[in-house]
Amino acid sequence: MKFSWLWLNQLVNLTNITLNDLHQKLTLAGLEVENADIIQNHRNDTLDINITPNRPDLSCMIGLSREINIICNLSPIKTKIYNSFFNDSQLIFNKLHNHNNPIEKIFGTQIKIPYLPENKSPTWIQDYLIQSDIQSTNLIQDIQEYISLKWKYRIKILDSSNLDIDNSITSCKSFLKSYNTNQNLPTGHLSQANEERLFEHFIILGIIYKQHNTNFYCIHDFKKAYQELINLVQTYTKGVIGKSIQYSKRQYKTTRYIYLTNRQINLILGKINNNKYLSTHTTTNIFRSLNFSPVYHKKSNIIEIKVPDYRQYDIVRPIDAIEEIVRLYGFEKIKQQIPITTKKGNISTLTKQINTIRYTLRKFGLNETVNSSFIKTICIHKKVYPDIQIYNPLNQDNTSLRNSLTINILKNYLHNYKQQNVNSELFEIGKVFIQDKKNTNIIKEIYHLGGILSNNEFIQSSWENKTKNITWFHCKGLLEMFFDEIQAQTKWATIKKQDSLYISQHNQHFFHPKQQALIYNPQNNKIIGILALINPRYAKSIEICEKYRNSIYLFEINLENLIHSIKPKQHLSYTMQAYSLYPSIERDISLIIPKYYKIEKIIELINNIQRKISVVESIKVFNEYYNEKKQIRNIGLKIIYRSLIKTLSINEVDQIHSQILNDIQAYKSKS
Repeated sequence: MKFSWLWLNQLVNLTNITLNDLHQKLTLAGLEVENADIIQNHRNDTLDINITPNRPDLSCMIGLSREINIICNLSPIKTKIYNSFFNDSQLIFNKLHNHNNPIEKIFGTQIKIPYLPENKSPTWIQDYLIQSDIQSTNLIQDIQEYISLKWKYRIKILDSSNLDIDNSITSCKSFLKSYNTNQNLPTGHLSQANEERLFEHFIILGIIYKQHNTNFYCIHDFKKAYQELINLVQTYTKGVIGKSIQYSKRQYKTTRYIYLTNRQINLILGKINNNKYLSTHTTTNIFRSLNFSPVYHKKSNIIEIKVPDYRQYDIVRPIDAIEEIVRLYGFEKIKQQIPITTKKGNISTLTKQINTIRYTLRKFGLNETVNSSFIKTICIHKKVYPDIQIYNPLNQDNTSLRNSLTINILKNYLHNYKQQNVNSELFEIGKVFIQDKKNTNIIKEIYHLGGILSNNEFIQSSWENKTKNITWFHCKGLLEMFFDEIQAQTKWATIKKQDSLYISQHNQHFFHPKQQALIYNPQNNKIIGILALINPRYAKSIEICEKYRNSIYLFEINLENLIHSIKPKQHLSYTMQAYSLYPSIERDISLIIPKYYKIEKIIELINNIQRKISVVESIKVFNEYYNEKKQIRNIGLKIIYRSLIKTLSINEVDQIHSQILNDIQAYKSKS
C-alpha cells in the first residue's frame, strides 16, 4: 500500500527524519517496506508498505502515522477536532439483537445539499487520491475515498431520492431498520448534477462490521472519521445537517487486559548486550509509548497493560506484548545466544525399559523395523480386519488402526522375500489399538513387541552336513535367552479354550491352528505373548514358496505385561576374607566308596574339622572313576592347608591330615 510522504508530514513532525531513515526504522520495527521512491509528476515521495494481516490498523494514514510516532518517539499525532454529531443523535440499543448479524453499529445522518454546478472536489483532495492511484470523479465520491484512505473506514453517502423514502427523520429510522433486516446495500446511486433540482437529500451511512468474530475496529477512530466526513460535506457543499440516529448491538467493547511478570519477559528475551536483563522501568516506558497504560504492581511483581482498541486484533496473549517490547527496544540489542542450561531431559522408566529390550534384541541379531499405525482394511475369510475404522482417512491405504503388529511384520518379510532375502529376523516395538470390551467407544493404546524369525541356514552341525532350517525349539530357545537376559520370569503353556479370545484379538488367521504356545507370567498368570508358526493357508495366499512355509515363526508380546514380569535377581552375596601371607601345603586323598555314597557328605565332614583348626583353605575333587562291575567309585580329593598366622610345618600338616583320614574312615564304617 502506498503512503504519501507529504501527507505523513502533515500528521507527524518528520522535519528531522529523511525518507531513507524512516525506511530503515520501519524495517527494523518489523514492517515490510517494499519500496521508497519519488513520483516525478507530483514531486512527492511515497512509501510502499506491505501490510501484514495481523496489523490491519496500519492500512490507513492515521494508523501509519500513529506507528511512526511510536517508533521514532515523536510528538503526538496532529488531528483536527470537529464538532461532534453524536451527542444530539438518537441512540437505539438492542436493535441488532440477531446473533448471526455481522453488524456491530449503524450510524445514519440526514443532510440537505444545494445544487452544485461544478460538483468537483478541491485540489488538495484530488492530489491525495492521485498519489494513491485513485482517479477523481466528483465531490461526494472523492470525500468518501479520502476518508477511507485516512481512517480506513468506508462511510457511504447515499442519495435519498433514489431510495424511495421520505425526507423525515422517521423515514431515516425506517430506512436503517430496513437495512438492518436485509443487510444489503440499497440500490440508490450517488447524485449527479441536475439543474432542475435545487436541493439534494442525502443519508450519510456508517456501518461497523464484525471481522471474523474479532473486535478489530476502533470506535473512537470511527467517530472521528464520521465527524470529519460530515464536516467536509458541509464545508464544500454548504449543506444543512439534519438529525442523526444510531443503532447498536452493544454500547462499548470489553477492554482487554494482559498481565506480565519480569520472569516471563526475561525467559523469552534473555539478556541484552550489556549482559543484563531489561529493567522494569524500561519495560513500562515502552508500554507507555505504545499507549498500553502500564501499571506495575510491586508486591506481586506483575505489569498490567491495557490494550487500546486499535491493537486488540493482534495483541491477544502475553507473548504478543513481549514481542512489542523487542520491536521497539530493538532486535539488534538482544543478545543472539541460546541460553546455557545444565538440566537434562527426563527419561521415563518405561522408555528406559523399552530401550533395554530394543538393545537386547539387536544384540541377538534381530533387525528393527518401524511401521505406521495406520493400515489398509482387508478382508480375510469373509471377515473385515481390523475392526477399528477411521471416519475420514487421508487415503485408501490408511483406513484403519492396527490391533496387532503381525500384519506390518509380515509386510516387511514379504518385501524382503521378493528381494530374494528369505532369511529375515525382524522385530518392531510400537502401539496397537484395542477396543474396550465393556465400552466399544473407548480405544486403548498398548505397547507391543512383535517379530518374525525365518532362517533356512540357521544351524550346521558339522562342515560335512548341510545347513538346517530354524525350528520351533530354536525359536523358543531364542525367546527364553531373551527373557533371561532382561531377567523376566516367564513360563510356557499350551493354548486352552479360555485363551481363544486372546488369540482372536491378535489375528488367529495368521497363526498355525496347532503349532502355538502362550507365554505367561507365573506370578499373576497373565498372558504375556504368543509364539506360533505361520498359517500355511495365509502363507500360500501371499505366494510364499512351500519349502519356506515351515520355517516362518511369529511372536507378539504385550510389553506392559512383560515389563511387570521382570524381577531383577539378587543372588549375589559377598564374603570379605583376608589373604594369607604364608605358604600352602597340598595333600591328596584317594577314597574308595560305594556307589550310593555322596561326596558332599565327605566334604562337609572335612569342613567341620576345618572350623576347629582353621587351616584347610580349599577342598577340590580332581578325579572320579566308576567301576560298573563292582559298583564302587574311586574319588580323588586335593586339600590345601594354609594358616593365616604362621607357616605350617610338615609334621603339623601330617598330624591334621591323619586326623581327617581317621574321621573319614569312621564315617564310612558307620554308613
